[in-house]
Amino acid sequence: EAEEEAAEAAARRDRIAAAQAYRAQLARMMAVEAEDEAERDAQIQAVADAQQAKRDAELAAREEARRKLMAEVDAIRQEQILEKQMRREAELQESLRPNADQIAMEERYQREQAEKARLAKKKAPEQRL
Repeated sequence: EAEEEAAEAAARRDRIAAAQAYRAQLARMMAVEAEDEAERDAQIQAVADAQQAKRDAELAAREEARRKLMAEVDAIRQEQILEKQMRREAELQESLRPNADQIAMEERYQREQAEKARLAKKKAPEQRL
């Protein structure tokens, strides 16, 4: 009976040792798997970060292009407004400046008035007589 108990105790120790070895092996496998998973997650995150950085760069480039275009459009519009104001001012100045025909008519009128006045003075002494 002592031999039997010794054999059972030895078998129990062997089972306990086998179970502990199995648990240790599972723990090592789980640690390796966790490491591999962490590495995969890091790679996936790196790819996602690179894609997000690319999208951000493209968005920033579009925004910068849009800003430049709007600045260019605004500059062109301001130039057009200034040109229109200058054109209106020139047209106003032109309309206020007498043209050659008006000047010639005014000079002829002044000469005619001067001639009438001269003739009137010349006739005035004759009428007194």
